[in-house]
Amino acid sequence: MSLLNHEGSPVTDHDQKANLLLTAFKEMLGNGEFTSMAYELSSILTVYDLDGLDNDFSQDEIDMVIKSLPNNHALGPDGFNGLFFKKCWNIIKGDFSRLLQDFCNLNIDIRSINSSMIALIPKKG
Repeated sequence: MSLLNHEGSPVTDHDQKANLLLTAFKEMLGNGEFTSMAYELSSILTVYDLDGLDNDFSQDEIDMVIKSLPNNHALGPDGFNGLFFKKCWNIIKGDFSRLLQDFCNLNIDIRSINSSMIALIPKKG
């Protein structure tokens, strides 16, 4: 198999055909070299202070999120909606806060948080 170069001559060498195809491809795409930027990049980017991004969650932040939950939407497959968390917050607040603290300190593996084991224990007389 051969390809025709710009002069119309057949090209049969593999490397020459590869170079011919590469050149044709580059010509179709145009110039890919960066020349200049027509706008000031800093004028369209918003700068955020990310210094505290890896800080532990504060109790005020956790409370604010719980208060902002919609009452009738469940957060996940467990079926507990926002109203449940709001009504039971005084009961579950300590455990939930410890869970988040352990998560931030890498002391907990939460991969199994949405699974559970059920064991049937026979009653004794």
